[in-house]
Amino acid sequence: MSTELSFTDTHVHLDLIPSWREDLPALRKMGIRRFLVPDVSFSLDQADLVTAEMVFPMWGCHPAYAGTPWREPEGAMAAVGECGLEPGSSPAVEETMEAIFRRQIRLASVRDLPLDLHCIRRQDRILRILEEEDFRGRAVIHGFSGSIESARRWLDRGVILGIGPLILDPRCRRLRDSLVAAGPDHILLETDAPVFRRSSPGDLLLVAECCASLLGISLEDVSRRTEATADRIFFSADHFLPA
Repeated sequence: MSTELSFTDTHVHLDLIPSWREDLPALRKMGIRRFLVPDVSFSLDQADLVTAEMVFPMWGCHPAYAGTPWREPEGAMAAVGECGLEPGSSPAVEETMEAIFRRQIRLASVRDLPLDLHCIRRQDRILRILEEEDFRGRAVIHGFSGSIESARRWLDRGVILGIGPLILDPRCRRLRDSLVAAGPDHILLETDAPVFRRSSPGDLLLVAECCASLLGISLEDVSRRTEATADRIFFSADHFLPA
């Protein structure tokens, strides 16, 4: 592989992979050079992760853990997330999810950090809350799997589509059509490893190759254009805040 190729896994749970430190050299030889690690319950060991080169922790609370007591972030973080909404077991649970989501949106606005969004059947509500909170920052919808219309609604709000290993499944025509409609300048690559179907960080190269084939462009173009988007969303000037 050309040494000029470079990729960023924008959503990977390295903290759930015991061998992640030992795996990094091989991943970097594949061209996977940067890794963004989401938090799910205000509990990610950021201090441990940042000791590894080009590993960037997020900070946040997944809606499934919305009952977790709020904890102020400590140290460096690349984004707020993963955060968002999904169906809850009761109206009270969904109210708690929404409250913690709003609080994370406000933190992202104050600190000029991007949002790493989680959404299961709650696009309308998330978009409305972003508008109500007057959020004008950067955001990515992680693990996007929706229709062209859904993609357009996210993109109209300035939210980038996170494309993961689901794109590899030829049965996912809806997602593949959405990718083509969005184009290479409006996507980011991710694996969600090891949470998504036992995926691994190395699957990112398969995702990139599949995107190149579906979009009818070279792997080099996918690398260049998704890296430019990753730079803009996560690594823009004065964005990654030091401890």
